[in-house]
Parts: sequence; C-alpha cells; structure tokens
Amino acid sequence: MPVSHHTRTDVGVKRSHNQDALVVGRAPNKDAWRTRGDLYVVADGMGAHAVGELASKLAVDTIRLSYTKARGITSEDALKRAIVEANATIHERGQQNREFEGMGTTATALILGPEGAIVGHVGDSRCYRIRGEFIEQISYDHSLVWEVARRQNVQPEDVKSVPKNIIIRSLGPEAQVNVDVNGPYKVQDGDRFLLCTDGLSGQVTDREIWSIVSYLPPEEACEFLIDLANFRGGIDNVSLILVQVGDPSKPMQRRFSFARAAQRYAKKTYDLLPLRYWLLFIGSLLCGLASAMKYSVVPGALFVAAPGVAMVLAGLGWFAYISYRRKKVGTPPPPAPPPVFRSMHCTLQANLVEKLAKNEAFLRETAHEHEWKVSWEDLAKHREAAEKSMTENNLPGAFLEYCRALSTLFAGMRHARNKQEIFDPHWQADQV
Repeated sequence: MPVSHHTRTDVGVKRSHNQDALVVGRAPNKDAWRTRGDLYVVADGMGAHAVGELASKLAVDTIRLSYTKARGITSEDALKRAIVEANATIHERGQQNREFEGMGTTATALILGPEGAIVGHVGDSRCYRIRGEFIEQISYDHSLVWEVARRQNVQPEDVKSVPKNIIIRSLGPEAQVNVDVNGPYKVQDGDRFLLCTDGLSGQVTDREIWSIVSYLPPEEACEFLIDLANFRGGIDNVSLILVQVGDPSKPMQRRFSFARAAQRYAKKTYDLLPLRYWLLFIGSLLCGLASAMKYSVVPGALFVAAPGVAMVLAGLGWFAYISYRRKKVGTPPPPAPPPVFRSMHCTLQANLVEKLAKNEAFLRETAHEHEWKVSWEDLAKHREAAEKSMTENNLPGAFLEYCRALSTLFAGMRHARNKQEIFDPHWQADQV
C-alpha cells in the first residue's frame, strides 16, 4: 500500500516563537523499509527563553539519528532506545548552562513498517488512528488530568479543578525517563495516523478531527486544522503530521463489493472453525453420503466412503494431538492486543455543519468590516455550493464546501494578522 504524509507547524496567535519541532524519516528503499520502516516524530518544547525550542529540536534529531543507526534489535527496542538517548542528550545539555535549566520536551513517534504501526511516547503530544467511522487515541497523555482520571476511573473530560496543561513526564528534566512503546497495531488500507502537539488537541475536539481528516483531502485537512486552532485562540504552537495509508483519492467508505464481502466472510468462518473442524464436518458428510448410496451403487459408495473415513480419522487425530500438547506443555495465553486509550465512533452530524456555517458568516462580516484581503469570488462559489448541498440534504458536500469557504477567510485572517517570529534566541545553530 502506498503511504503519503503531510506536515504543518505554526507559531499560533499568542506565542512569540515556535517551540514545536517535527521530523519525518522515510525509508530510502524497500530493503530499508523492511528493516526499520518509516519514522514520524513531533515534539513540543518547554522552558523559558529558547530552551524549549532547543529541547524539541534535540529530541527529533536524536530520535531520528539513533533509530536509523540501530542494528540487530527489534523496531520497538530501537525506538525506545532512541527516545531514551534523546532524554540523555537534552538532560546533559540542560546541565551545561544555567540558561538551559529546566529545559524539556514531549515526544511522540510513529513507526510504520512491515509489522504494523508502533508508537513511542513521552508527554501529552498525541497519536491518533482514524479508521472508517472511528477515531482512536493510541498514545497516553502523561498529564496530571489523565493521571487523576485514571485513578478515579473516569474520563479526562470529567475531571474538574485540575489544570490541563501540567504534564508529569517529559524528556530532559530528569536523567532517567520511562518511555511508553506500544504496538504493533494492525494497518489497513485507508487508515490515517495523526501526530499532533497539544496546540491542536487542546482546541479541536476528537469528533472534529475525525470529520476534517475523513472528508477533506490530506493537504487541505492539515491546513484547516491549523487554521481552526488559531481561529479558536491559537494559545499555543500547533504542529501535526498526517500519514495516509493507501490512495488518498479514495472515498472514506469504499463501495460494497460482493467478492470482498465473500472473502471477509470466508476468513471469519475459517477463524471460527479451524481446519480440524472442517475435516470432521466434510468427512462426516461423505460417510453419510456413502451410507445412503450403498443400497444402490456399492462401488460408488466405497469410493465416497474412503476419503470420508480418512478425513474423520485425521480430524480426530488432530484433536487428540492438540489435547496431548495442551496437557504436556500448557496453552500459552494469546498475546494481548496493543492498547487503545480512547476510541470514539463518529458520524458527520448536522450540528457541526451548522456551526461551520455560523463561523463562516461571522468571519465574512469581520472580513468586510476590517477590509481583509479575501478572494471574494472563491468565497461566493464555495458558499453557494455549500448552501445547495444543504438543501439537497448532502451533509458531506456541505461540510466540504463550508470548510473551503472558511479556508478562504482564514487566508485573509492570516494576512491581516501578519504575525512574525520576533524572538531572538541566545543559543547558536551550531550548538544544536
């Protein structure tokens, strides 16, 4: 299956400089991919002055270099070692200069390889898997809110009076760090993986992320997610990597195929009834048929009975062997599936489309009032298409066109804001 990716990072509205970092390490050839797969990393730096920016850059660069150089160990172990080395590098740099004291960063890494998807993680940056009508968070937030929720056995959204921006684990502050590595997760055609910093997840809900990633082309989805986070305040830097497995031009839900459905049904049936059951079943049928035939065609009955008896004996022998092995060796427990920390079933809802329509009307009035530079012709075209889709009860079409209308207005908002990086860090590029 082809794999494509899109990346975006933005300083946001409130911050003076961008402390996020991201890196993509695609395998240069098929042999390298079979050995290590593709690597995607996002990091969100913390610390005064430029130390957060330095920490996040050290994290993504060290993880990529260490993971790429690893030999003779599994991908899971290589990823864990790379993140541990990044922690040691950042911690050592923090001890060398008082200006770097307290520097730290989150880091969330995704590997896509022959065995599936593997996630390595420290902090509260996230990794999502979007598949069909589900969005799944496959990274655990190392935050105070999530820890309190875990102890109280409630959802993080239900935890009150606890600050949401306090993380309890990060790279750099301590000499040792506990790294979460989960997987491999199965990968299917059409899966989308989203890695993002909390500048996005703190402003855009999981349902909204699912809708945007599912119905917009990947490049448009990335741009719209960034713009939406900034439209809602942009209180933090926003960075994301969107990885598309399969052809991005395919619709979210494929058309029904009788052959594909029959193949899935046959596989499920075989999984429920292994070969030994089929031997007994088919053998018994043949023996019954031979018994019915013996009064009319004796040679034919013998011809049918012979394979039937052989199948029954083979099936019984197989059962006896499995029973013997279980008594002698014991049945090993099946491997536990990799954890999914949150899973949500999503559908495109009318209230979301109505919310986008209200946002578009508000921004349009603002653009007129402040004389933003907007492509009014494109805006009118998308608005008309969205309104027409609404009258036809075509929610996906209306959602797509309202998103594109908002993107036209967001472009004017970005131009009007004209925010520039004004922070001049003390450390030099050759120090990184």
